[in-house]
Amino acid sequence: MHVNQMKPLLAAKKIATYGIILGVIIFFISLFVSDFNPNYYMSVFGIGVVIASMVFFGFGMFLSLADEVAGKQQKI
Repeated sequence: MHVNQMKPLLAAKKIATYGIILGVIIFFISLFVSDFNPNYYMSVFGIGVVIASMVFFGFGMFLSLADEVAGKQQKI
């Protein structure tokens, strides 16, 4: 992989990592603050941020791999 192809993947990796960390922090804070109350809107929000970050990372990886495959086909 060339450096130009790695830049978007590394950016997606950083953003996804920060999103997952933020989502886990929101999830645990909401559990401790609400004292395991059935009104768990913030817990769902934290889990949603984690899942969205994972999907974003997968999409970024897919685009990076598609770019690499397209580059190999042009060389042939």
